[in-house]
Amino acid sequence: MIESTSEGLSEYERTIIEMRGDGRFLSEKEMLACCALGLAKEAAELVYAIDGQSSSDPLNELGDVLWYATTSAPSG
Repeated sequence: MIESTSEGLSEYERTIIEMRGDGRFLSEKEMLACCALGLAKEAAELVYAIDGQSSSDPLNELGDVLWYATTSAPSG
């Protein structure tokens, strides 16, 4: 599992933000692939939270799903 930082973002999410920042590090396809993997992981965590199989807050997990969905949207 990816651990959250003190600011609420995981190192993976922070890396994606940093790499996307000026657009030089990730192509659109690479960004989409990263977000697709993160979205799948977070969607699974949301399902587990809703089913009560996890102690995670479903609203927090929904926020993570939305973060990946909006981050994967094309910029500009």
